Amino acid sequence: MSKQKDIRSRIQTYIDRHQISMAEFSKRAGMNRGNLSTVMNHSTHKLLSLKQFDQVSAVLGFTHGELYPLYIEECFYGTVHWGKIRNFLFRCAEWELKDHTQIVIQRLSEDLKHIPEIFMTAEGLFEQGYHESAKILYETVVDSEKQHLSERLAMSYYRLFKIDQNNIHKNVKSAITFSPYRGRLPEYLALDGFISLAHLFIIREEWKEVEVYVEELYDLSQALFKNKTWKSSHFHSIRPFVYYYGQSYLLKSSICVQKQDYEQALAWTEKYADLSGMIGVDARDQQEVLKLSQFATANRLLFRIKLGDQTVISSYVSFMRHHPKEIIKGLTTLLEFANIHDYDMDQVLEEFDIFTHKESSSIDQNYNEAFQYFNKVLFYKQYAIYALKKRNYEKGIQFFLEGIKISKEIENQEMLNKLTTLFEVYRAYATLEQNNLYTAICRKECEDEKKNYHLEFPAFSG
Repeated sequence: MSKQKDIRSRIQTYIDRHQISMAEFSKRAGMNRGNLSTVMNHSTHKLLSLKQFDQVSAVLGFTHGELYPLYIEECFYGTVHWGKIRNFLFRCAEWELKDHTQIVIQRLSEDLKHIPEIFMTAEGLFEQGYHESAKILYETVVDSEKQHLSERLAMSYYRLFKIDQNNIHKNVKSAITFSPYRGRLPEYLALDGFISLAHLFIIREEWKEVEVYVEELYDLSQALFKNKTWKSSHFHSIRPFVYYYGQSYLLKSSICVQKQDYEQALAWTEKYADLSGMIGVDARDQQEVLKLSQFATANRLLFRIKLGDQTVISSYVSFMRHHPKEIIKGLTTLLEFANIHDYDMDQVLEEFDIFTHKESSSIDQNYNEAFQYFNKVLFYKQYAIYALKKRNYEKGIQFFLEGIKISKEIENQEMLNKLTTLFEVYRAYATLEQNNLYTAICRKECEDEKKNYHLEFPAFSG
């Protein structure tokens, strides 16, 4: 007996048990009497719609989704009914029925001719924010796609990369698989792909990788600008084109800062300082141009401070007062200056409460949280050094420990090594509580080795 007959038999059993007519059942199910009769007629093989199936299930006394294995069989009865499958996958996404989604996709993937439909359905799910469900479908596409040069495969890897971006560990893995396909994306997505990869590796301070993606972002944005592609009504980038265009300059400036080439950093800054000529009809254009202008104002002062010019410190502090989102980034720069030039920054530190301000919004919104952590690590390092130079060892070591914990979370191995080394140098000044916390962090880091090699750690002493 087929599953289609099973749902019919359930309906018939209910009718017989409650001694009601077909008309009464259809009334309870909110269905047309004729439609129900057609469904119950074994010779017609008419399939229930998803809405009808839910209505029937409710009358039979089943909860949402409890009978969905039977509906899956309906979708595959005789031939694959893609209209029903698509609606069903959206319902599963809405109700977070991942197991049902997996069952349907596994059956579909047995025939590669369904891959295009799977991909298009994944795109619909992604667009409506059902990312976890879309992920199942995209993973099926990359596992099944035979055309390794296809745009569909590249877009699937890109979507998986974007879905994972709020989890640093997963995002690094998906970046590795996506990166070889980034050049096969359509231009409007390639812009976002390049900048997202650059942002990820900035957090990890892997600057060779950053340079590759920034250069690609710069080349593409320049080409689109020169050819006026960005003005075409058919060009729909995720963010306004001026965002990517300006960020290509801003990120080039950041690379120069990393190399301590502040003069060249200033030169790149001037290129995004005033992009008002690129404001279109979209109000978002104006917002992006204004943001870039503000970043340029801040960075001009910031680079002069890094060059050792203390005369602009008061101007930079004034800028921070009017732009709270710049405070932690600004304090990091001021503390770095203070640490290098033995400058007293106590008055500035007393003015700003660092724990109540968010980071600069110059970074893609999807990466704000990760960059907040990254910027905090940079701040903690400079604050710790500043405190140690003031012989406030307990505070300095505490900030080293905070930086170590966050560096582990964002998987910034280079910063983790630096902070761990600095802690070891000053460990003699650490309190018993701080030493115990550091030991606990190290023990957690070694859990895999303990399990793999059956190590016995010494008893923890408090």
